[in-house]
Amino acid sequence: LMARSEAIAVSSTTSGEQRISLPSDFEGMLALSNLSVTVTGTGRQLDRWEAHRMDSSATPFGTPIAYATYSDYLELWPTPDSGYSLQLRYYAKQPEMIQSTATPRFDERWNPGWIYRTAALLELSRDNPQGAAVMQGQYLSYMGSIPTDRARQQMAKDGMSIRYQRNAE
Repeated sequence: LMARSEAIAVSSTTSGEQRISLPSDFEGMLALSNLSVTVTGTGRQLDRWEAHRMDSSATPFGTPIAYATYSDYLELWPTPDSGYSLQLRYYAKQPEMIQSTATPRFDERWNPGWIYRTAALLELSRDNPQGAAVMQGQYLSYMGSIPTDRARQQMAKDGMSIRYQRNAE
């Protein structure tokens, strides 16, 4: 599998405003941290709540400790009583490839795979099932030969060494 692309967005709150717009390329949530409140040198991570826990009728003001994700925004709880700097870590969508010079935003090792798959779909659109089957076979063969991201991490050998130390007696 291809690892999803991660991105970071930094936003500021204003007093009394509890909604933060999500980036246009937002696909999924990783974490939301309040950089204005530090815990051991990093921002305090906010808890994710379900929407039904966010009682807007009795929302107090204070330092945000939780958020809920809605369609295109986050809602903070409690409502910020001041300006806070928030860092959003999220999965970013693959951008649309509109121009002929555009390139996909993933590791180059996947390029032959998506080319084979695209060729298979093009053959199907031209009503050529034999050509599509050949390209689909190429795709499956290539993708089966590529180690997954997890396998690649397990193959990493840097930092794995043992040093024998002799005692001089």
